[in-house]
Amino acid sequence: MSSKKQKIIKITTEGLKNNYIENYSDSLNWTPEIFDKMTEIEIKSKTDEELVFDIKGVDPTIVNTLRRIMIAEVPTMAIETVMINQNTSIIPDEVLAHRLGLIPILADANNFIEKKPDDEFNDKNSMKFILKVNCYKDKDGQLINENIFSKDLIFEPQGDQKKKYYNSETKRYSIGLVHDDILINKLTTGMEIDLECYCTKGIGRTHAKWSPVCTAYYKLINKINILKEINGNNAEELRQICPKGVYIINKKGKAEVGNVRECTSCRECIRAEKFKESIELGKIADHYEFHIESVGMYKPESIFFRAIEVLKEKINIWSKLLKEKANNKK
Repeated sequence: MSSKKQKIIKITTEGLKNNYIENYSDSLNWTPEIFDKMTEIEIKSKTDEELVFDIKGVDPTIVNTLRRIMIAEVPTMAIETVMINQNTSIIPDEVLAHRLGLIPILADANNFIEKKPDDEFNDKNSMKFILKVNCYKDKDGQLINENIFSKDLIFEPQGDQKKKYYNSETKRYSIGLVHDDILINKLTTGMEIDLECYCTKGIGRTHAKWSPVCTAYYKLINKINILKEINGNNAEELRQICPKGVYIINKKGKAEVGNVRECTSCRECIRAEKFKESIELGKIADHYEFHIESVGMYKPESIFFRAIEVLKEKINIWSKLLKEKANNKK
């Protein structure tokens, strides 16, 4: 565990007092050994869709860099090209193509190469889906194919994809769609859709459909100190003032800080004149609660590790360029 003294950003009724800037130069003295010693990560909760963890002892530029990479630079597969043979639905071709592009694709983009503009679609650079449906009434007058869902997109393997991704035991492909129940269109009698679409590799910086996350964000952990005892009616008043219920009353009738993570820094507790000198609000400058919410093609922890790999690649590129520039000056 790190023994480093916490750096606190104080919060007043006027806003933040960014006294952390005075110690900002500490980050300039980092080495890999210091970084490894000072950095701590603790998982708070994990599901297939969301990962919440604490990260301590790092500069905000590092945390924000990881966040931005997760959103914009982790490669995924998404529908990019749609060839429409027939579309007599009420949704125009370009809108239908856009809706298809936003359907999450279950595939590891690392198993594919990036398709160049002049390349043909093949098993190395793309995935192919076919959608061919028409709406009609059965003998009982019920509409068939009234609602078109993502499950109606049929994966058509190219080249060696069947051999590589088909599981004979489950009789399913390991690549395909994340969700089968996404509504694509609604049809009525006589309407028809006939199209084929191709998924290619890309990143969220090009278009949001390639972003692997619903969102990735972090917040600083709050630090609340009760400087003077608050008892009795005053404790109850303080408890009611806080809209998030951060303050609790113990068995002795004294106000205490409960779940500090619920605090939104609304500052209602220090706006009241009677509590202004009794409570100190702040944020720990290098302690973050990080949230990764996956779209579904990757597990959230995988998105984190993939972002690390992208960051390492960037560092290697810049390190090489700087070394070349330094050698050229000699």
